[in-house]
Amino acid sequence: MPPVPGYIGVTPFRNRNADYQDFLRRLQQTQRAQGKDIWTDFPDYASEYAVDSILSLAKALSNTPPEKRLDGNYVTWQLRKLDFNGITGRVRFTPQGDRYNPRFSIMNLQKQDDNSYEWVIVGSTGPTEGSANFTGNKQPCFAEVGCGKDKIPTDSYPVPKDEDPIRIWLVVVFPVVGVLLPIIGVLLVFYSKARRDKKDLITNIAEMKEKIHRELDDIDNAVEKAKRRRNDLILQRGALQEKPEIPWCDTDKTLVEVQPDNDQYWTVAERLQETMPDAHISKLWRIQNESLWSYYSFHKDRLEMVDIDHNERSVWHGTGSLDPSVIYNDRQDGFTMQFSRDGFLG
Repeated sequence: MPPVPGYIGVTPFRNRNADYQDFLRRLQQTQRAQGKDIWTDFPDYASEYAVDSILSLAKALSNTPPEKRLDGNYVTWQLRKLDFNGITGRVRFTPQGDRYNPRFSIMNLQKQDDNSYEWVIVGSTGPTEGSANFTGNKQPCFAEVGCGKDKIPTDSYPVPKDEDPIRIWLVVVFPVVGVLLPIIGVLLVFYSKARRDKKDLITNIAEMKEKIHRELDDIDNAVEKAKRRRNDLILQRGALQEKPEIPWCDTDKTLVEVQPDNDQYWTVAERLQETMPDAHISKLWRIQNESLWSYYSFHKDRLEMVDIDHNERSVWHGTGSLDPSVIYNDRQDGFTMQFSRDGFLG
């Protein structure tokens, strides 16, 4: 708003109801307890809107179940349902997400007793015609008219007339034109040169962009080629990786049934009898996961290369009523060990 005495303008509504006063009182208590400067008012209306924004988000998240707090659409829906009294007034939103029936403070630049000018709140208004409400502590004042709501200003401020306009032209305008003409000529020369320089610059920029695009395409092609080469090397490494001592079946299945005529079947049965003498095997399957085995063997070899015992052990892993496929079909780690009977690993 321009600093014109008597000028009327609007700014976001500054509420001073009980909620505003209560929030300011609690803020002052905190500032006093911490030995900080005590605010007599909020330094800027934006701080009040920041408080109500944080309160709105907190209320919306509080009304949102924990499992849906990462769902932006659900949280937005909760925001649009809010209706509470904030320090900026009543907080509600339209279906489009705008502030419902927003209010604006009516500001009036008024002369003070010390002949200085200060913006004074003289009322509030909404976005529609006829919603203005002059309820401030001071009446609005208008230039050349005076103060009071019954004072009606003109559409524009009066402009004083010069008594001798011809003398103004002769004394002021002509000398100014005489000074400006050479300057305008020089400016035209610079303007013409600037246009040519701008045209050359645009051409150079276009050429540089084209060069950059070509180089980016070359880099993209090189990256794609490197990715394909990397995948080939991974496959080659997997083919050379150490295989289990007990041969695997030639199959694409992850889960392969082990029959009693297989030595591996009786090895597992003997180990089961050592720890659970009363237990017996109803069926036995072997998990054949080449990616997981390659990953395991790779790190096992690394330990051996630096003379560190890989400490390999054979253990039991119970699952209770959990479907074992949840563990051996894990897509991230290859074998999910977090799941076990009664929360323990056996």
